[in-house]
Amino acid sequence: MKKYLWIVLVVLLAVCRISGSVFAGPGATLEVTALDDTQHEYELKPGETATGRLLAVCSGSTMTEYAWTSSDPEVVSVAADVPSNYGNLTILKAGKATITVKVTPFGEAELSADFDITVTEPEPATLTITPIGDTKNTYELKPGETATGQLFASTNVLTIEDYVWESSNSEVVSVEIDPQLGSSSANITVKKAGKATITVEVTIEGGDVLSADFDITVTEDITDPESESVVVYALPEDEYGAYVINEVSGEKEYLLFHTYAICMQFLGREDLCSDYTRNYHK
Repeated sequence: MKKYLWIVLVVLLAVCRISGSVFAGPGATLEVTALDDTQHEYELKPGETATGRLLAVCSGSTMTEYAWTSSDPEVVSVAADVPSNYGNLTILKAGKATITVKVTPFGEAELSADFDITVTEPEPATLTITPIGDTKNTYELKPGETATGQLFASTNVLTIEDYVWESSNSEVVSVEIDPQLGSSSANITVKKAGKATITVEVTIEGGDVLSADFDITVTEDITDPESESVVVYALPEDEYGAYVINEVSGEKEYLLFHTYAICMQFLGREDLCSDYTRNYHK
C-alpha cells in the first residue's frame, strides 16, 4: 500500500513540475516591480537603446512559470530570464508599450500584471538667428553710405564651444562678435551693393555642429534729385495763346489772362507755371 502511495506522490510532483505550477492558496496575487534603473518613461535619441529589468512575484504559490509579453515589441521587447519571474527589457524606439506578465497557479484562475512604458525622442537640436532692432534682410544705400545691424544666435540645447560667425562676402557685409554681449551676438556692417550670407556655427553637447544662415541683399540708391528729368506738358494753343478747358463751363481758359496761382491750380508745377506766366502773362 505504501508503495502505491509513493507512486501517486511522485506522479503528482512530476505533473506539477511539468505544468510549472503547484497548489496555490486561495486569493493568490501577482505583482510586478521595476529593478535597477528601470522606469516608466524613457527619452531616446534615434538609434539609441536602453535596457531594464522587471521582477514578478506571485504570492501564495511557488515554482510557477511566468509568461512575459509586450504590447509593442518594436518599442519595448521583453524576454523571460532564469528564473522566469524576471523579465529583461530592451527599450528600442519612441512609442508606448505595456509589459504583461501572466501566471496560472495550479487550482487558481490566471493572474496577470502590467507595467506601462512610454518612450519619447528629444526635441531636435535647432540653431536660429534673430535680427535685433532695425536689422533686416534688404538694404538700399547711396554711394559711400554704410549701415549697421546686430544679429543674435540661440539654440535649444547645451553648447560646449563659442559661436563662430562668418560672412560669405565681407566686402558687402562684414560681421564680428560683439565684445560686450559675447559670441552669441554679432555686429554687422553693411558696406555696398551686393549679396552676402551671414553664417553662425556652434558645437553642441555630443560633438555635433549646428549652423544657421541670414541672407542680406544690398542695392544702391542711384537717385539724384538734381538730375530728375522735367516732364513738359504741351498745352493746346490757338491765336490767343495756350489754354485749358474749364471742366464746368467747357470753355477755353487762357493762361495769359490768369495769375500764377491760377496756373498752379491747373498744372500743379511751379516750374511750368513760372514759364507760362512769364511767356504769356503780359
